[in-house]
Amino acid sequence: MLDGLSERLSLSRLIRTFLSLGEHLSIKVLTEGIETDEQQAWLLEMGCIESQGYLHSHPLSLKQLTVWLEERQRLNI
Repeated sequence: MLDGLSERLSLSRLIRTFLSLGEHLSIKVLTEGIETDEQQAWLLEMGCIESQGYLHSHPLSLKQLTVWLEERQRLNI
């Protein structure tokens, strides 16, 4: 995530543009590379509800993914 006010404003405009494009094309927009709760909260405030990144999980093998998904389902996450 970029630091500084001007970089953050530029990034906000870019993200809003992608969200608007996705809405007009009726496609979901997925944010990638989310590593911190702060990034997740900031993106949620802008309307990014789909995301992936190390905050959620590191890369997993198929077996690890199956266990991870079963655990999330068990916990109702």
